[in-house]
Amino acid sequence: MELAISFFLISEACLTDARASAEELSHVRLISLTTAPCIIPLAIMYLRKLRQPHFALKSVSLLWITIPAILVTASIVMYFMIGERTVISFMEEIKNAGPKALEQYKGTAEFTYYILTQIVSRVIIAGEILLMLVYVIIWTIKDHIFPGKISAFLFKGESLRVTSIQLLFLIPVIVALCLKVANLHMTLAEAPVLCILLSFILAAFIAGLAFTALFGAKKEITLHEMRFANMFNYSVTNKGEIVEEMMNLLLEDAEKEALERVQRKIGENLHIEEFQSEEASPERTEVASKIFEAVDESWNEDDILGRFQRLMRDEMLFLKPGLSLEDVAEKLDTNKFYISKMVNNTFNMGFPEVVNILRIDYAEQYIINNPDAKQSEIATKCGFLSASTFNTIFKKVTGMTPKMWVAARDRDSQA
Repeated sequence: MELAISFFLISEACLTDARASAEELSHVRLISLTTAPCIIPLAIMYLRKLRQPHFALKSVSLLWITIPAILVTASIVMYFMIGERTVISFMEEIKNAGPKALEQYKGTAEFTYYILTQIVSRVIIAGEILLMLVYVIIWTIKDHIFPGKISAFLFKGESLRVTSIQLLFLIPVIVALCLKVANLHMTLAEAPVLCILLSFILAAFIAGLAFTALFGAKKEITLHEMRFANMFNYSVTNKGEIVEEMMNLLLEDAEKEALERVQRKIGENLHIEEFQSEEASPERTEVASKIFEAVDESWNEDDILGRFQRLMRDEMLFLKPGLSLEDVAEKLDTNKFYISKMVNNTFNMGFPEVVNILRIDYAEQYIINNPDAKQSEIATKCGFLSASTFNTIFKKVTGMTPKMWVAARDRDSQA
């Protein structure tokens, strides 16, 4: 499909090039004639296969190939039968004098060649466009592809079917086919700036079509998830964060059998017999109470621990997404190595663990006060970069997922 679209657009661009010779234009017309009728049938089969992975393409489904094959074969035969020079001069005359010049050619091979390559091909493409519009209407209704849903996908982080996204990327290509049917593509050649602009738009949409093909196995996707196609271009500083987020997303979609295989692989690599999830940290309550316990309100420039506690208790700095030791050190006018050592000595754990415990304590209160809040909202309010990261950290700290924690709390309150 991509190949057919590319050749079609290149051939149409060549047809509008004033510098192209008559011989070159005659050859380009044959390429356009070959590829244009193929695009929509290929697009329909591709989108059907994407929507229904188990859909089997039968030999009957490929009968549409006979249409461009017959057109191209007949055109080539007539092209050489009439003679290249005769065809070129004939097409130049029609181009300069208009369709009225056809009257004198009625009943000739040139007239048949023109009807076959110019009229019949457009009628076939027009019929395919109508068929595509029927599919577009059906899929639009089924998938609810309305402006509100597209806006929510672009600006609110909601998901959209991959087939719907690809359908949107195909719209400019369908418009280009409509221009060919209406013979308006030659008129556009008189406006070079507009042609360049349309070329950039078409190129962008075709690139988008190829890019979204990477997510063909996924039914729905968000803009945030689409970023992960390029996530391996990470730097040294953000590698850990990106890899963790990618792993969390993969774990959410993974099936039980796949997880068991991965578990065994991790066990082999770490030289352990079984890889189990961490239980809730026993120091959790102690750490939270140490941070939030009453601190001497008197200002003491040398009391870094007291200032650290005030920073977390009063300013709730732990709610800042991506909080680092450098951020805390800057606030306390010291260096990150001192802060790291102080946290380790005081709480017997690293800085990231302390921050995560404070965030989860805050998240529990937020869930209690906002029982209808979505997980993505809770994650954002509690300083996490994504819902998947929040879910992983919550389970690590409490020993259960947020949903399990809510269910357990409801059982305890009813008991």
